[in-house]
Amino acid sequence: ENASLKAENARFKVDARRGNSIINTTINPIWQRDVNLNIVYCNLAFTEVAEETAESVIAVGDMELYRGHRQLGQKALETGSEQFERRHIIVGGERRLYMIREVPIKGEGTIGYATNITELEVAQEEIQRHVSALRDLLESSTSAMAIYGRDSKLKFYNFAFVNLWKMDEAWLDSEPTYGDVLEVMREKRKLPEQSNFKAFKQAQMRLFTTLIEPSEEFFYLPDGKTLRVIAIPHALGGILFAYEDVTDRLALERSYNTLIAVQRETLDNLHEGVAVFGENGRLTLCNPTFNKLWHIDTEFTATEPHMREVFSKARDLFVTDDWANYLDSLVARFQQRRHLSLRF
Repeated sequence: ENASLKAENARFKVDARRGNSIINTTINPIWQRDVNLNIVYCNLAFTEVAEETAESVIAVGDMELYRGHRQLGQKALETGSEQFERRHIIVGGERRLYMIREVPIKGEGTIGYATNITELEVAQEEIQRHVSALRDLLESSTSAMAIYGRDSKLKFYNFAFVNLWKMDEAWLDSEPTYGDVLEVMREKRKLPEQSNFKAFKQAQMRLFTTLIEPSEEFFYLPDGKTLRVIAIPHALGGILFAYEDVTDRLALERSYNTLIAVQRETLDNLHEGVAVFGENGRLTLCNPTFNKLWHIDTEFTATEPHMREVFSKARDLFVTDDWANYLDSLVARFQQRRHLSLRF
């Protein structure tokens, strides 16, 4: 029996040394309190933060890592549940943020441990700075902007958004859902006329679960306005909506396209050959008469060839004994961008 007790005692010592080695290798401070809240054990990480030896810590008993540390353990004993809080502690002359936890052990006191979350704090501050900068940028934008969270509730809007939709800011500050905003837009006749508004609304709400890449669509409003609507998945979840009034731009584009079509039709019916070369020397426009006179097919001119290629394509039309020098001279004359009259 004595030999058995010795063997069992030896195993206990080995297990204790192993457990102690494991606890001492962790970078997180760990400690144990008795029922009187005195510290009766701590690991090496705790002594580094406390800047005291383990013997000194245990001898003092009520040593605290920060003011109020002991009260957290007392609260854990009184409530019978784990207690935790964030605290800044000076370690080695540096200010670090720790998550402090006290776990009650029935009849024995508490087990406490601290986790260094300084990097998490730095990351959160960095994210907050980026979010703040993004808000400032969106607020200064002339386009109406709105950000909805994962729960489809309105988290941000700028002045241009209020000005475009004429909505009450107090109501917007209450974080209405995107569905609620759509309903108000419909009441104000700020949405395209829908034969089935319920289906339209459901399609819009599905964006919160299906949108992966930015999408674009146009809202043609009853008052004649045209809005370009861009939905962008937000990095923090939800969707960023951008609304741009493109009514004037579309009208200008239609006017421009009409003008170009008229000019194109005029050029195509001229008896003179007309060719336009850009600043880079490439053929940007020509009419059928030009192709016919210069014996060049339309497939070639459609590739916007350089003027050197155009002249070379019509090489047989030129009478010269020194084509290379003649071509260089011809190209140089055209690139001077001055009025010029030649006879070939």
